[in-house]
Amino acid sequence: MSILLNQHGMVANFVAVSQFEPNETEMACGFFAGGSLRAATPPDRAPTMKPEDVDSWSDQQYAAIYGAYGANQGGGISVEQLHTVLRNAGLHYWDITAIAPGSTQSSDLAHIKGALQAGYPVVATVVEASVRDLTGDIPFGNPYEWNPVCDAQSCMTHVLVWVGIAPDGHLLAIDYANVVGPLQGTNTVRPWPRKYDIATINNTYACVAQLVGPDPNIPWLKPIPSGEPTTWPANFNGQNFAEQPPPPDYFLQETQDCWNSFLVGVLGKSPAPFTTGIARAWAEGWQAGKHYGPPLTYEYHSKNAQGRDIVVQEFAHARCEWDGTATFYSISGKV
Repeated sequence: MSILLNQHGMVANFVAVSQFEPNETEMACGFFAGGSLRAATPPDRAPTMKPEDVDSWSDQQYAAIYGAYGANQGGGISVEQLHTVLRNAGLHYWDITAIAPGSTQSSDLAHIKGALQAGYPVVATVVEASVRDLTGDIPFGNPYEWNPVCDAQSCMTHVLVWVGIAPDGHLLAIDYANVVGPLQGTNTVRPWPRKYDIATINNTYACVAQLVGPDPNIPWLKPIPSGEPTTWPANFNGQNFAEQPPPPDYFLQETQDCWNSFLVGVLGKSPAPFTTGIARAWAEGWQAGKHYGPPLTYEYHSKNAQGRDIVVQEFAHARCEWDGTATFYSISGKV
């Protein structure tokens, strides 16, 4: 059974946030990894947390180790500290012990992709200078404002989260350090996911993360089989929510009939996908008594008033804009 991905090819939905703010440390990437995974939701469900929720939690986790998170704080994160942050986020994890400094990158990539193909995100430490952004909205190359290079003594590393596999085989990441603007000034994180070149990337550590969600007694990802994803059973699907009982038949019939009534019933076209974040929000609105009408279009890419990339779908009675969460607008404004 194939796993469910969001419309951007990610194994979950995430709250896009920059790790950089004025008068705050620039070294909190591992803490933002925990904060981002803590706020993640299944790929068909909108996040409930806001960027400031992720930022505040991550800052407090940093302060719990270093005593403060001001701009003068230069400490990074060790593997044991990362484990603590992941536990504090309510997450379960399993180190991929085959991934280490100097390990074979083809083996590293096989393990990472194995976990992603089963629906799990992977927290990784990468050599900063090895990151080459292929997303296409900026020139191909290293995306970091500080232009990292390796010297004779060391290579600086950075923690990010692998969240999907691009159609061409490269890896998709959420990266809170890939920003536009000064690190100690006003900056904006570039749209997620970022597509990074597997030919140059150098992973030095990684762990598989089991996302749990708001109810730890009912995790929406299954327990991680082991720290060797290449040995997991063929076609293993870690998504618990994909196997949850469906809503009653009458609800499915009613919503599907409305959803397909225009594109299929009137225009004779194929139905709009019903597994995206927008579709989920539309169905949740229906259950709450908000009937936005059938989709008049398929999802399409656009930009909002701030120039940010968004996904849009037009409905008979509303317009929905998706930037990680769904916002519906009627003729009188935001619904």
